[in-house]
Amino acid sequence: MKFKRKKKRGVHQKTCRTWLSPEGYRITWRREAFGVAVPPRYKACVHTIVPGNFESGHMTVWDFVNQNKRHYRTMGAAVAACEKHQQLWDRVIECTGIRTVCDTLGHWPHGIPEWVSTRLNQRIVAMFMDTQPRRKRKEVGEDEETTEIPETPETPELPELPELPELPEISGISEVSGISEAPIKKRKQRSDKGKPRKPTTTAATTAPIKKKRKQRSDKGKPRKPPTAPSTITLTTSPASPTKKKRKQRSDKGKPRGPRKPKVEYE
Repeated sequence: MKFKRKKKRGVHQKTCRTWLSPEGYRITWRREAFGVAVPPRYKACVHTIVPGNFESGHMTVWDFVNQNKRHYRTMGAAVAACEKHQQLWDRVIECTGIRTVCDTLGHWPHGIPEWVSTRLNQRIVAMFMDTQPRRKRKEVGEDEETTEIPETPETPELPELPELPELPEISGISEVSGISEAPIKKRKQRSDKGKPRKPTTTAATTAPIKKKRKQRSDKGKPRKPPTAPSTITLTTSPASPTKKKRKQRSDKGKPRGPRKPKVEYE
């Protein structure tokens, strides 16, 4: 398998390179993705036709050659993976039924390579492109859904049981339920019937009674005059400490000497 280098406009060869083959395979090498540096690796892809809910019923995409291993360290390993993929689908082209195709691939393919679609049996291609899962199950060989109702087996006839003798009637037993009914007792009358009842205790009556406030012993007597503000002593709290008085100068009232010249810094 031969690959030819393809230059892409606007992509520098130091960050990304691409090789294409005439069969529809592509190998790309990159060491940067979306502006982020990544380990340099090779990716092997093939142009694949994937069925789906599109206008034409399918779409062509670049799919990985091996879904289990998508990156390779060397160019030779990527080329070997493409050659292995081509050999596998060469054997698929020789198949005549869907069962043999699935046995060769090991699974139901989700897409067909573009170079295989023209060489494979068109009846198989049409079944692969069909997105109805019911048809796929029938072709693979799974059990079809049956609409017939299965016949129920006939139940064997049971032997007739002997008739039981009639029981004598017993008082206190109901005919329907067969459970003995106890006689209904009358309700005992109250001894204080017709007498006035005591008033019910409410939350207000059950609440504790508040004690009355004690009267002052000097009630009605003239009060003493308030003390002068000078005699009131204020207690200083630790949060507001008292201000210390400023210390007086020892040379207060004496003539001062000449001022020192200011030093200018360059």
